[in-house]
Amino acid sequence: MSEGWFTSTREKQLIGVMILLIAGLAVTAVKTATRTSSSLFFRSPPTCSEQAAGSTIVQVVAPGAREGIYFFPNRPTVADVLEQAAPGKISLFDDENLQKTVHGGSQASIDFHRPFIRLERMEARVMLSLGIPVDINEVTEDDLVLIPGIGPATARAIMTLRDSRSGFHSISELADVRGIGKKRLEDVGAYLTLDREKGW
Repeated sequence: MSEGWFTSTREKQLIGVMILLIAGLAVTAVKTATRTSSSLFFRSPPTCSEQAAGSTIVQVVAPGAREGIYFFPNRPTVADVLEQAAPGKISLFDDENLQKTVHGGSQASIDFHRPFIRLERMEARVMLSLGIPVDINEVTEDDLVLIPGIGPATARAIMTLRDSRSGFHSISELADVRGIGKKRLEDVGAYLTLDREKGW
């Protein structure tokens, strides 16, 4: 019998077990990366219980700082955001601005040269990818088609109805759009909100 790579059945079994373990670890790593990735893949909106126990999500855009998506256990102040994204640079900003509250779904654009912080709404596609409902009175037609269950024709119909009413007063008004029944309203309504409290 010719000499092979393995010298015994025992060694073959051990190598087989090692391969299975490595494969299992690789699958686990991929699943973990998928859960934590900031790539824009849509997931189902959070349930009420998830929202109650959820975080305040803020996006930081600031060259020279730790840009990215931040999750705060409570609604943060500007100082809280700076402490995470640019520790050591808080002294550049005046105390009055540092105490301002930052709302969930905000994008904080920071300029350290002026210095200046601008708070505005995240892009709709980013909000949807994070499971944050978007304001039905603020979204564009292009934003609407990002929502599962809303195609181009339905998006146009929603925009037309919104314009005719000078804005929606309830998400349930979408039932007046042709093609949106009770079930579809429930599905797409989970991605939408009426944001009465403006933080921008």
